[in-house]
Amino acid sequence: VIAGRSDEADQVRKLLAAKASRIVVRGDSRDEALAFVLAALRTGDPGLRHFVESRALVVDTEGAARGVSHRSDLVIGMRSAAAESAGLLLERGNSVILPLGNDAPNQRDAIRLRRPTRAEFGEALKTMGFQDEEAERIARECGRSVTILLRRIPAGVRRDPDWLNQGANKDALVPALLAGSWDSNSAADKEAL
Repeated sequence: VIAGRSDEADQVRKLLAAKASRIVVRGDSRDEALAFVLAALRTGDPGLRHFVESRALVVDTEGAARGVSHRSDLVIGMRSAAAESAGLLLERGNSVILPLGNDAPNQRDAIRLRRPTRAEFGEALKTMGFQDEEAERIARECGRSVTILLRRIPAGVRRDPDWLNQGANKDALVPALLAGSWDSNSAADKEAL
Protein backbone atom coordinates (compact mmCIF):
# COMPACT_ATOMS: atom_id res chain seq x y z
CA VAL A 1 0.00 0.00 0.00
CA ILE A 2 2.88 2.40 0.68
CA ALA A 3 5.16 1.22 -2.15
CA GLY A 4 6.54 4.26 -3.97
CA ARG A 5 4.69 6.64 -1.67
CA SER A 6 7.24 7.49 1.00
CA ASP A 7 6.71 11.27 0.72
CA GLU A 8 2.97 10.85 1.16
CA ALA A 9 3.55 8.51 4.13
CA ASP A 10 5.79 11.15 5.74
CA GLN A 11 3.05 13.77 5.27
CA VAL A 12 0.50 11.50 6.95
CA ARG A 13 2.83 10.75 9.86
CA LYS A 14 3.47 14.47 10.38
CA LEU A 15 -0.27 15.15 10.49
CA LEU A 16 -0.88 12.20 12.84
CA ALA A 17 1.72 13.62 15.24
CA ALA A 18 -0.08 17.00 15.30
CA LYS A 19 -2.96 17.74 17.64
CA ALA A 20 -6.49 17.93 16.18
CA SER A 21 -5.59 17.68 12.51
CA ARG A 22 -7.76 17.03 9.46
CA ILE A 23 -6.10 14.33 7.37
CA VAL A 24 -7.60 13.94 3.90
CA VAL A 25 -6.14 11.13 1.78
CA ARG A 26 -7.32 10.35 -1.74
CA GLY A 27 -6.65 6.97 -3.35
CA ASP A 28 -8.35 4.85 -5.98
CA SER A 29 -10.88 3.90 -3.27
CA ARG A 30 -11.70 4.92 0.30
CA ASP A 31 -10.48 1.58 1.56
CA GLU A 32 -7.10 2.07 -0.12
CA ALA A 33 -6.79 5.56 1.37
CA LEU A 34 -7.60 4.35 4.89
CA ALA A 35 -5.30 1.33 4.52
CA PHE A 36 -2.54 3.69 3.40
CA VAL A 37 -2.88 5.81 6.55
CA LEU A 38 -2.69 2.68 8.69
CA ALA A 39 0.33 1.34 6.77
CA ALA A 40 2.10 4.71 6.99
CA LEU A 41 1.57 4.69 10.74
CA ARG A 42 2.71 1.11 11.20
CA THR A 43 5.90 1.55 9.18
CA GLY A 44 6.94 4.76 10.91
CA ASP A 45 8.32 5.61 14.32
CA PRO A 46 7.20 3.02 16.92
CA GLY A 47 6.63 5.78 19.49
CA LEU A 48 4.22 7.61 17.19
CA ARG A 49 2.54 4.32 16.29
CA HIS A 50 1.82 3.42 19.91
CA PHE A 51 0.74 6.97 20.73
CA VAL A 52 -1.76 7.09 17.85
CA GLU A 53 -3.00 3.49 18.07
CA SER A 54 -3.85 3.92 21.75
CA ARG A 55 -6.30 6.70 20.79
CA ALA A 56 -7.50 5.52 17.36
CA LEU A 57 -10.80 4.14 16.15
CA VAL A 58 -12.73 3.89 12.91
CA VAL A 59 -16.39 4.87 12.80
CA ASP A 60 -18.74 3.52 10.15
CA THR A 61 -21.97 5.34 10.89
CA GLU A 62 -23.19 8.81 11.75
CA GLY A 63 -24.54 7.45 15.05
CA ALA A 64 -21.14 6.02 16.01
CA ALA A 65 -19.50 9.36 15.18
CA ARG A 66 -22.02 11.20 17.37
CA GLY A 67 -21.42 8.62 20.10
CA VAL A 68 -17.77 9.62 20.42
CA SER A 69 -18.30 13.33 19.76
CA HIS A 70 -18.13 14.11 23.49
CA ARG A 71 -14.54 12.82 23.57
CA SER A 72 -11.41 14.73 22.62
CA ASP A 73 -7.85 13.85 21.69
CA LEU A 74 -8.85 10.82 19.61
CA VAL A 75 -7.70 9.86 16.11
CA ILE A 76 -10.84 8.93 14.20
CA GLY A 77 -10.92 7.29 10.80
CA MET A 78 -14.20 8.15 9.07
CA ARG A 79 -16.00 5.70 6.81
CA SER A 80 -18.52 6.89 4.20
CA ALA A 81 -21.70 7.94 6.03
CA ALA A 82 -19.86 9.03 9.17
CA ALA A 83 -17.88 11.71 7.31
CA GLU A 84 -20.67 14.25 7.91
CA SER A 85 -19.59 14.50 11.56
CA ALA A 86 -15.96 15.35 10.80
CA GLY A 87 -16.39 19.05 11.62
CA LEU A 88 -17.93 18.37 15.02
CA LEU A 89 -15.19 15.89 15.91
CA LEU A 90 -12.50 18.37 14.86
CA GLU A 91 -14.10 21.10 16.98
CA ARG A 92 -13.85 18.79 19.99
CA GLY A 93 -10.07 18.47 19.54
CA ASN A 94 -9.90 15.17 17.69
CA SER A 95 -7.81 14.31 14.65
CA VAL A 96 -10.00 13.13 11.79
CA ILE A 97 -8.92 10.94 8.89
CA LEU A 98 -11.08 11.39 5.79
CA PRO A 99 -10.32 8.71 3.20
CA LEU A 100 -11.50 9.55 -0.31
CA GLY A 101 -11.79 7.52 -3.48
CA ASN A 102 -11.66 8.70 -7.07
CA ASP A 103 -15.42 9.15 -7.00
CA ALA A 104 -15.24 11.94 -4.37
CA PRO A 105 -15.15 15.65 -5.22
CA ASN A 106 -11.71 17.23 -5.26
CA GLN A 107 -10.31 18.46 -1.95
CA ARG A 108 -7.45 20.90 -2.37
CA ASP A 109 -5.77 19.80 0.88
CA ALA A 110 -5.98 16.08 0.09
CA ILE A 111 -2.84 13.97 0.04
CA ARG A 112 -3.11 12.34 -3.39
CA LEU A 113 -1.86 8.77 -3.61
CA ARG A 114 -0.21 8.25 -6.97
CA ARG A 115 0.04 4.74 -8.25
CA PRO A 116 3.50 3.26 -7.76
CA THR A 117 5.61 2.31 -10.77
CA ARG A 118 5.33 -1.27 -11.96
CA ALA A 119 8.79 -1.97 -10.52
CA GLU A 120 7.82 -0.53 -7.10
CA PHE A 121 4.55 -2.45 -7.10
CA GLY A 122 6.32 -5.66 -8.13
CA GLU A 123 8.92 -5.27 -5.37
CA ALA A 124 6.15 -4.81 -2.82
CA LEU A 125 4.47 -7.99 -4.05
CA LYS A 126 7.76 -9.87 -3.66
CA THR A 127 7.88 -8.86 0.01
CA MET A 128 4.48 -10.56 0.30
CA GLY A 129 5.98 -13.84 -0.93
CA PHE A 130 5.29 -13.70 -4.66
CA GLN A 131 8.01 -14.94 -7.02
CA ASP A 132 9.63 -12.48 -9.46
CA GLU A 133 7.65 -13.42 -12.58
CA GLU A 134 4.35 -13.70 -10.73
CA ALA A 135 4.87 -10.33 -9.00
CA GLU A 136 5.63 -8.63 -12.32
CA ARG A 137 2.59 -10.24 -13.97
CA ILE A 138 0.24 -9.22 -11.16
CA ALA A 139 1.61 -5.65 -11.09
CA ARG A 140 0.96 -5.37 -14.83
CA GLU A 141 -2.49 -7.02 -14.75
CA CYS A 142 -3.86 -4.85 -11.93
CA GLY A 143 -2.48 -1.63 -13.42
CA ARG A 144 -0.45 -0.98 -10.24
CA SER A 145 -3.70 -0.39 -8.34
CA VAL A 146 -4.06 -1.72 -4.80
CA THR A 147 -7.84 -1.53 -5.20
CA ILE A 148 -7.78 -3.76 -8.29
CA LEU A 149 -5.27 -6.10 -6.63
CA LEU A 150 -7.68 -6.55 -3.72
CA ARG A 151 -10.40 -7.63 -6.16
CA ARG A 152 -8.08 -10.07 -7.93
CA ILE A 153 -6.72 -11.79 -4.81
CA PRO A 154 -9.52 -13.14 -2.61
CA ALA A 155 -9.25 -12.08 1.02
CA GLY A 156 -9.48 -15.69 2.25
CA VAL A 157 -6.33 -16.77 0.42
CA ARG A 158 -3.10 -16.45 2.32
CA ARG A 159 0.37 -17.86 2.12
CA ASP A 160 2.06 -19.43 5.12
CA PRO A 161 5.24 -17.63 6.15
CA ASP A 162 8.48 -19.54 5.47
CA TRP A 163 9.31 -19.88 9.18
CA LEU A 164 6.06 -21.80 9.78
CA ASN A 165 7.43 -24.87 8.00
CA GLN A 166 10.85 -24.78 9.67
CA GLY A 167 10.35 -27.23 12.58
CA ALA A 168 12.62 -25.79 15.29
CA ASN A 169 11.44 -22.22 14.77
CA LYS A 170 7.82 -23.28 14.87
CA ASP A 171 8.29 -25.08 18.21
CA ALA A 172 9.80 -21.93 19.76
CA LEU A 173 6.77 -19.81 18.88
CA VAL A 174 4.40 -20.88 21.69
CA PRO A 175 6.82 -20.14 24.57
CA ALA A 176 7.73 -16.82 22.95
CA LEU A 177 4.06 -15.84 22.71
CA LEU A 178 3.40 -16.85 26.29
CA ALA A 179 6.47 -14.98 27.55
CA GLY A 180 5.32 -11.88 25.70
CA SER A 181 2.03 -11.87 27.58
CA TRP A 182 3.54 -12.65 31.01
CA ASP A 183 2.53 -10.27 33.77
CA SER A 184 4.57 -10.53 36.97
CA ASN A 185 1.74 -8.78 38.87
CA SER A 186 -0.80 -11.42 37.88
CA ALA A 187 -1.50 -14.12 40.45
CA ALA A 188 -2.74 -16.46 37.70
CA ASP A 189 0.53 -16.09 35.76
CA LYS A 190 2.57 -16.83 38.89
CA GLU A 191 0.38 -19.82 39.69
CA ALA A 192 0.84 -21.24 36.17
CA LEU A 193 4.56 -21.65 36.84
